[in-house]
Amino acid sequence: MSYFLAKWQMISGKITIAMLAIAAIVVTKAIVSFQLYSQVQENNATISSENIPGELAAVKMQDALGDMNADMLHYILGDASREETFEQHRTQFFHHLDRIEKSNAIDINTSQELGSLFFQFENRVKLDIFAFYNPNDETWAKSQAHSLVNTTGQSLLSLAEKVQTLESTAHTANLSLQSDELFELINDLNQMLTVYVIGSQGVKEDFSATVQRAEFLLTWLKYLLNEPSSHELIEQLRAELRVMRNGGFEIFSRYDNNDKQGVLQAVEEISGREYKQLADTISLLSTRLDSQMTERLAILDNLTNNYNYFLFGSIFAVLVFCSVVILYIYRSLSLPLLKINMQMKSLIKGDTSIKVPYRYRSDEIGEMARMLEAFRQNQIERNQYQQEVIIARDNAESATKAKANFLATMSHEIRTPMNGIIGMIDLLNTTRVNREQQRMLKTVRESSFSLLNIINDILDFSKIEAGKLDVEQTALPLRETLENVVSTLSPSAENAGIIFQLYIAPELPEEVQGDPVRLRQILFNIIGNAIKFSSKLSRRGEVYIEVHPYFISKDEITVQFDIRDNGIGIHQDHIDNLFTPFTQAESDTTRRFGGTGLGLSISKHLTELMGGEISVRSEVGEGTTFSLHLTFPYSSQPGNNVKPVQIADTQVFIDLSSDWLNSHIPSYLKSLAIPWKKLDRYHFPSLELDSPVCIIITDNMTELMAIEPANLRDSIKYLDLLPQANISSQITDRTFSISAQPLKLSNLRYGIRVVLGMESPFDIAPDKQQIQEVEAEHSGESKGYILVAEDNPVNQEVIKKQLKALGYDCALADDGLQAQAIYEQHEFDLVLTDCHMPECDGYELTTALRQKQIEKGRRIPIIAVTANAMIGEAKKCLTAGMDDYLPKPIELEKLKKMLSDWIKEEPEANQNDAAMINPSLNLEVVDTVFGGDLNSYKQSIRDFIQLSLPQYQAMAEIESEEFEMSVVANIAHKLKSSASTIGLDSLYHLTQTIEQHAKTGDKSSLLESMSELKALLPKIEAVLDEAGDD
Repeated sequence: MSYFLAKWQMISGKITIAMLAIAAIVVTKAIVSFQLYSQVQENNATISSENIPGELAAVKMQDALGDMNADMLHYILGDASREETFEQHRTQFFHHLDRIEKSNAIDINTSQELGSLFFQFENRVKLDIFAFYNPNDETWAKSQAHSLVNTTGQSLLSLAEKVQTLESTAHTANLSLQSDELFELINDLNQMLTVYVIGSQGVKEDFSATVQRAEFLLTWLKYLLNEPSSHELIEQLRAELRVMRNGGFEIFSRYDNNDKQGVLQAVEEISGREYKQLADTISLLSTRLDSQMTERLAILDNLTNNYNYFLFGSIFAVLVFCSVVILYIYRSLSLPLLKINMQMKSLIKGDTSIKVPYRYRSDEIGEMARMLEAFRQNQIERNQYQQEVIIARDNAESATKAKANFLATMSHEIRTPMNGIIGMIDLLNTTRVNREQQRMLKTVRESSFSLLNIINDILDFSKIEAGKLDVEQTALPLRETLENVVSTLSPSAENAGIIFQLYIAPELPEEVQGDPVRLRQILFNIIGNAIKFSSKLSRRGEVYIEVHPYFISKDEITVQFDIRDNGIGIHQDHIDNLFTPFTQAESDTTRRFGGTGLGLSISKHLTELMGGEISVRSEVGEGTTFSLHLTFPYSSQPGNNVKPVQIADTQVFIDLSSDWLNSHIPSYLKSLAIPWKKLDRYHFPSLELDSPVCIIITDNMTELMAIEPANLRDSIKYLDLLPQANISSQITDRTFSISAQPLKLSNLRYGIRVVLGMESPFDIAPDKQQIQEVEAEHSGESKGYILVAEDNPVNQEVIKKQLKALGYDCALADDGLQAQAIYEQHEFDLVLTDCHMPECDGYELTTALRQKQIEKGRRIPIIAVTANAMIGEAKKCLTAGMDDYLPKPIELEKLKKMLSDWIKEEPEANQNDAAMINPSLNLEVVDTVFGGDLNSYKQSIRDFIQLSLPQYQAMAEIESEEFEMSVVANIAHKLKSSASTIGLDSLYHLTQTIEQHAKTGDKSSLLESMSELKALLPKIEAVLDEAGDD
């Protein structure tokens, strides 16, 4: 008992008792409501199942009975189909009677009475009407009578009128009387038939007498008329009269109009007795059912009112009781809790001076108040240590976050450019230093800058946030800096198939005061993004860079840098966030294109630190233009330091299909003090020169050489602008090719000087001339074919040259997806793959290739190449299914050892296939082609040596470069006919093979044929020289 008393004193006990009381009220209400509801349902069910269906069925019975009575009347009036309708309504009547019986709305006696009355009605209708009278007979009689009257009757009247017109010399008076009477008799016959079918009585006897009188008159008329023609007319009348008589008698025999009168009388009797009794009985039944339903609805209404009164009364009682409980809970529980809650909030804010109420209550509120007081005391004790803990925590979190961010990004990003440095240094040790090697040295240097830039990105961002980043003011070679940046990024643009162009206004000073490191960093970020986001599109990517003066003053110059691309573009809503750290315009940009999102943020801060501004214009799907304005003080007096080219006695023409080159090469030529003219192709074949030498700058050299004047071939030189980046220059006695993507002013100047003979295309760097070329380690044949999956363009260039130096051929893929596609097309001996690539990384690539190898039944080694130096990376690679692990940077010796461990060299062929080709001339062409004219044949050989052989040599030299299959196919197609013409059958067949390999895309076989061509050409040249001199 004491336990329950103690519980009663607690708030929870009091609330429990109140809830039990409310529950009791609710249960009582539910029981009473259920009883009332059951009664309502019972009455409602009775009305729904008995009264309403019975009442509706009684009404339907009355309708069916009325329809049957109507059917009877319509039947007599001639609608024979009403007999069938009568049966349908009879079925409906019994259907509704059956529904009344099933609903228990009537007793069995009433049901039997209704059935008996209905059968009396039905039997009387069927016997006295349907069985006795057929309306079809009347219809037939009317039709026959109508036909006789309108045909035979009208014919008789017409003949009678003719008789009236006849004359007799002896009996004129009698003839007139008899013919008039005949006419009247025929009219009577027509009327008798008409009135008979509509019910007239006594017509039969009159019709017979009239016919007899008419026949008598016809006999008398025949006597009175003694003309033969009159007798013929009388006989026609007699024949028609017989038809009328026979037709009338047939109607009288088949149809008796007295039957209809009897049926009409029967209908009147049925309607007044049987139908009336049945209809009155059904009406009484309907009235009784309606009275019963009204009584039950009144009872239902009374029950519903009682239920509503009880419902509202019980709800009111519950509301009053609940209000009392709520008031009690508010005063004894909610209000104290609210006050304690306010004290707790003050305590959380650090106010330990609060006074805690209700500490002396014996219920739960008192316990809570005492606990809050204890918490307040503990809080007072901890406050003295709080500040020290917060400071320590903040310092630790900042250090941990900085360390984590640094380690997460630096491991992979630092070692990637180091691969370019070490790789190029290794390659440098195996080559002589010519212009190609100078370009490699620049690549090494720019890779070093790439490494420093990536490291500095992280450090710079930290400095920017801390406000400690400074820019230098030192000598800045503006044009050289821009061209170096573009040279480094050109391979990336070319590999992505992007049109990549640069224009630096010649009037810009060669050197200004500024920070070259920071300028290079800005340009790398913006141009690199333009290349990246213009690749992997359905259309060909384009990146255009224009640099020109924006404002020139006495002491400084403002330069505008415009970097325009046709890439994916940026939505206007995202441009404001474009320079926010670690963000990119779209959510899937990082996945598709890579990147950290730091570059543009750093570029913007660096631009502002250099006193400039950066702006963006973009449209989604159309491209983006970044405009950069930077102001530089002059390092010397402003002026153009471009050295002019002396071209005495030389004319210069330009013929360019590229709009970009057409717009900017004239500016470059002007800065070089070179006068020029636009070549008129229409008049080119008849060109007359004003000087002994003519230079044509063109990107359509093949087309121009085909239409050039033959008499000026020795005077015309071509500077061919090739649409590829970083290609080796190609030279013949009349042509020199340079890269025009991008076209640099220095490169254009160099090309013009080479064409004029003012500079050698094979210059070796002066300080490297004493270096001896290292002998190649392989015999010229490939040791193996390797698939390389690497997303970094610099690393692609490095590993490609490393593999070539070691004697291996390779195919390059930008990511795992492209590597899978290439793997399906060729047979490889080994796969080198980077572990971290966009779209599909090295781990996913390994899984896919292993599955393909299982299907083919041939397993080849897969070597991981990664810049991730974190612990556990090697184990992760091996677990993924790779065979070995090669960390970046890749040193040449380590790569050589790795490949020799995994690729077994095949024995060398007994002899070179190229040596098997017979280079001899087929002299039969002298007769079959040149008609025996030996001089013409020798001239064609000399033309081949001058025109075609250099192209063959150029084609043979591209075996180690990236090239377009379609270009090789076109060149081979054009050259093979010239070889066949002068009888070089072996060269013709080899050229044809090269064309086929290029068209089918079989790069491995194509390179093999290129090697054969390279070995064959010296023998061909010797044979041709001997034949041409003979």
